[in-house]
Amino acid sequence: MKPRASIAGYHAIVELGRLAQPVNVFAEIILEKQANRGRFEKRMAAIDDIVECWEVSGNVDYMARFVCADLAEYEELTSELLDDDHLGVARIVSHVALRPVRRFTGYPESLIGRNLARR
Repeated sequence: MKPRASIAGYHAIVELGRLAQPVNVFAEIILEKQANRGRFEKRMAAIDDIVECWEVSGNVDYMARFVCADLAEYEELTSELLDDDHLGVARIVSHVALRPVRRFTGYPESLIGRNLARR
């Protein structure tokens, strides 16, 4: 019997701009010591303003997307991360989003169809 495709969940896309004018910031995060990864990742998962965080390859350890009420709130959050010696954050490079060009709306059908055909 072939395994069935599974749906991990459903989500609604809220037009946040109609409710508030938040700031989106993409942050490159570099750690001083890789030994702090577990502690750092737990802290990132506990911050509501971080809507995505990815471990990445290259000169940067993590990429995070912050959605904050304003830049002051973002600055406060990043200052806390930098000041916490237990996290070992060496540097955060911030990129304030100006406008979306293309938002995530789901995975490509070609990718989903290809995986179903293999089963």
